[in-house]
Amino acid sequence: QPEVEVAMADRKTKAGAVYNEGDVLFPKIAGVKIMGSAAAAGKAVATLTKGDELIYMGVEEGGFLKVESGKGSGWVKKILVAK
Repeated sequence: QPEVEVAMADRKTKAGAVYNEGDVLFPKIAGVKIMGSAAAAGKAVATLTKGDELIYMGVEEGGFLKVESGKGSGWVKKILVAK
């Protein structure tokens, strides 16, 4: 058992909530943009309202989450969404 605990302690943990593939997420504020790429400088695909549902596709990259929505698919800043 001690070996398992050591292995867990060595893992890097990411700040913020942990989401699972298929989770339904919502924008925390109105005006959150779905981006075409996982970069703040990317092109916006859609702008969300606070009630829009997003499905998390199980991929996280550079603080962005890959999502699908009724307005399109792309990437949203992780800090701007919640379950």
